[in-house]
Amino acid sequence: RRRRATAARQAWEIVEEELGKYRATIHMARIAPLIKRLSEHFDRIFDEEDSAIAPIEGGSPSAGQLQSSHRRIKQRLLHEVIQELKSRLVQGA
Repeated sequence: RRRRATAARQAWEIVEEELGKYRATIHMARIAPLIKRLSEHFDRIFDEEDSAIAPIEGGSPSAGQLQSSHRRIKQRLLHEVIQELKSRLVQGA
């Protein structure tokens, strides 16, 4: 009887762990569109800024350098927002 009770507790722990993973996946799916919109918003801002500074610069960086720089900046800007969203979703789970 004790072995069955122990096995049942272990089984419930596994179920709870897997349920937590499932909930996290569902929550991430809910915030994915928001993250995508934020990313697209930053892309538009960068494009607008590039258009504004391109005529002024004489020795401008290459397109590849600008894109790489933009990606790094966007990742830095989004990182904190994404972490906060994930944290809030996990707390609300």
